[in-house]
Amino acid sequence: MTSTTSITYRLANYSVPFDANEVVHLLNSHAKETSSSSSTSLPPPKSKLQKQLQLHAANDSMFSILAIQNQSNTVVGIQHCFVSFSCAECRPVLEVLNTYVLPSCREGMDVEERLHEKSEEEAKRRRCCKIVMMEKVPVEMPYQKVLEVRDEDEGEDGAAVDARKKCSACSTLTETLSQSTMMSSWQICNACVSREQAASAYDVRYSGR
Repeated sequence: MTSTTSITYRLANYSVPFDANEVVHLLNSHAKETSSSSSTSLPPPKSKLQKQLQLHAANDSMFSILAIQNQSNTVVGIQHCFVSFSCAECRPVLEVLNTYVLPSCREGMDVEERLHEKSEEEAKRRRCCKIVMMEKVPVEMPYQKVLEVRDEDEGEDGAAVDARKKCSACSTLTETLSQSTMMSSWQICNACVSREQAASAYDVRYSGR
């Protein structure tokens, strides 16, 4: 049995053939399983699903989280999401549309729970005010989880403020800056810190020549 620690969770890149094919395959498997256990009509063919995925690939409002078994590089789970908007909260809302895990990886592995955690991380990154599990509709009221969003991270117009700052040396945007040892007024990124350290070591090593 595959252990939980041997599975990697990451965002799918729809422009990469491997990721796109796996998304289509797992969503199609999910649709087949759902239709076979209910009176739902047959799922659309893979070709139609793939075409729709390509049409929406450039839409930043859609994303998929993949669960990948490290040793075999097999995708064993997926959570497919869409970001909508709440007029009442004036913030984005994450809608979890589909969640599917291969039958062999469902017992005692917490793959679905980890997919939820990764989607929540992405929802927070996108500053969503809540998560809605759409698969529970219309059988019952959709599951909702309210997310805390700090207003102090926003500008006067309500737009999220980029927490990153520009490196004084290379102009790279980063969340972490350090004090330069060569220029007292400069705040520099980790890469420039490493370059300064290398230059300093060089100066010490060859200063006597």
